Amino acid sequence: MDFRVLEISLISAQGLKPPSGPLRRLHAFAIAWSHPTAKLRTLPDQSGAENPTWNERFLFKVPASFLASDSSSAVSVEIYASGGWCLPSPLIGTVRILIGNLHLLDRSPDIPSFAALGVRRPSGRLHGVLNFAATLLTRVSLIAEEALEESPAVAYRELMCESPRPRRRIPPTSVAILAPLMDRNREDPEERSDGGGTMCGLGFQRRIHFCPSDENLPNSSTR
Repeated sequence: MDFRVLEISLISAQGLKPPSGPLRRLHAFAIAWSHPTAKLRTLPDQSGAENPTWNERFLFKVPASFLASDSSSAVSVEIYASGGWCLPSPLIGTVRILIGNLHLLDRSPDIPSFAALGVRRPSGRLHGVLNFAATLLTRVSLIAEEALEESPAVAYRELMCESPRPRRRIPPTSVAILAPLMDRNREDPEERSDGGGTMCGLGFQRRIHFCPSDENLPNSSTR
């Protein structure tokens, strides 16, 4: 089967109706999917309230027939009001993006097609607009290609988190300098018989010698 990579960018929404309830301020997030088994989620918007901005990009591995102009295939989007850790996240509205209406096969690949659709509230009324972009990609990064082999949908944000980071290596000279200090830390201070105490600091122990006259200090305060 001939598969293509469809990129959907959820840019923003405008004029959303906040749900009634205990939420003091609207922090909207969106969930998108082409198949119910692989749903992708944006981060909650923190400052836009009824006009959230996400700018999140999702990749979907779809068959070529999914993009046909006479196809009824769609990418579904649900917008929720974040309830945080304690409260539930009520549904604000839904959007159904009919991919065939975008005519992506007739457009130049790798060039986004921008559009806006109305947000349908749970009551069935339209209230608000979702701004998005759709792009038919002919090339993706190696990390994205490997991720799409395991899942039919993946978010760019997840790919950024999974990208390998260079590890910091300690020069051999630093290891040679730290070795005596590490050996000193392995010694048990209770086995020392010189009457000294220890104090931890910056990865090594510092010896504190007590003066014989220190034992008389508490008694001197009673005089």
